[in-house]
Amino acid sequence: MTDKKEVSSDGARSEMSFMYDLTSAPCFRRSTLYGIGGGAAIGAMHLLRTRSVMPSAETMVKTGCAISLLSWVVCRKQYYDEREVTYGAMEQLRKRQAAAAAKRAQQLRTQRGVTDAAADGEDPTP
Repeated sequence: MTDKKEVSSDGARSEMSFMYDLTSAPCFRRSTLYGIGGGAAIGAMHLLRTRSVMPSAETMVKTGCAISLLSWVVCRKQYYDEREVTYGAMEQLRKRQAAAAAKRAQQLRTQRGVTDAAADGEDPTP
């Protein structure tokens, strides 16, 4: 079998690659399990209350789908919020590292200037 994951020219996976492997989609497993568990629980309570199998099965399926969808939306919202925080922290870290590297480069340039002036026999003080 061939692997159907979409890969762009630079080797990165596309945003839609989760359609070929649903288990790789964030929140899929959790929302599915919540839907199955919640639907089964509500369906069982409906069965105990009404003693009618078909309406209870319909209730189980409808409730399971609703819980899965709601769980998916909530989980994805949390996922994107966490991702934004992480990207923000990474950007701040990059800026700090760039500032530290610029400061270090300036210090090295200053030291070289003083060293070069002293090597030429000049007075290093301005």
